[in-house]
Amino acid sequence: MDNTRDYAAVPHEYLEEMAALNDGEFGRLVRALLEYSKAGTPIALSGNERFYAVRVMNREDRYQKSYVDANEKRSAAGKAGADARWNSQNANACDRMRPDAKACDAMRSDGKNGNTETKTKTETETKTETKTKDPTGENALAPAKPPMHKYGEYGWVRLTDAQYAKLVTDLGQQEADRCIAYVDESAQRTGNKNGWKDWNLTVRKCHRENWGQYQQARRPQNGVDLDARYDMMRRWADEHN
Repeated sequence: MDNTRDYAAVPHEYLEEMAALNDGEFGRLVRALLEYSKAGTPIALSGNERFYAVRVMNREDRYQKSYVDANEKRSAAGKAGADARWNSQNANACDRMRPDAKACDAMRSDGKNGNTETKTKTETETKTETKTKDPTGENALAPAKPPMHKYGEYGWVRLTDAQYAKLVTDLGQQEADRCIAYVDESAQRTGNKNGWKDWNLTVRKCHRENWGQYQQARRPQNGVDLDARYDMMRRWADEHN
């Protein structure tokens, strides 16, 4: 008998069925049962326990067979599950490798290992290529862009925290706020017909070219129209020259 487990089945019902045996007889029977389960040695006893020998050997055989059958079923189920996982992995690999038809066909044709050589070679080449590429090249991860925040009454002007802080440093708080407000109002009034996109550059251009300053200078101050006064002075000069 093949040894497929390291114990013998001694069910509780033996206590009732073999109640006629004394402790010595019962002990000898159990010891003989263990030898039978381990090495297949038939039970050969001479006391009253001999009347139960065939019964316990037959039951042990049934228990042993049931144990073996259960193990075989579990083993088959495990192998089927492993095959299913392997086939699924092969299918996914083929989907990723559709341009390489030969490698894909090789993986399908080799049901045992999925063409391990081709798979290993492909993985090695991919890893080597990834390691040797310039980290600053096209495959390098682009740094995350800082978030943009809306500025101005209408929210047209969009700047990062760093851009706004640099504007305040370079232009001063008052001038930075003035230029942002002017650009924001101009974009709102025209629907941004100028197509401004780089708002940091646009605000700086507003400061550099004094956008809005001329209109403010021409406005009447303290109720006096400076343009009208200038025209009057020019006419007076023309008349007296």
